[in-house]
Parts: sequence; structure tokens; C-alpha cells
Amino acid sequence: MYDARHPKDFAEDALMNMQRAIDIALEIGFQDEADRLTKRRDHIKAVYDHQFRWLK
Repeated sequence: MYDARHPKDFAEDALMNMQRAIDIALEIGFQDEADRLTKRRDHIKAVYDHQFRWLK
């Protein structure tokens, strides 16, 4: 992501796909997996916000 011209696009794609995985996990009853993925998604967002937010 550091070499990307538009890191926001990569971050948005990652967050969108993580949310899709969370939704699927919840749909099939894998609450523990959904919780794990939610924590991972939140971590990805926090790192992006910390490292790249100033780029806008």
C-alpha cells in the first residue's frame, strides 16, 4: 500500500471485503469467526487512519 498512488482505494477494498466476510460468517452462524474478523477489520482501519489519513 505504501507504493500505491491511491492507497485509499486499497484500504476501501480491504475493508469492504472484510465486511463481506463478516456478514457471511454471521449468516452461517460462525460468531467467533465474525468477532475475529471484526477485530482485524478495525485494526486495518486504524492503521490506515494512522498512516495515510493525512494524504486525502
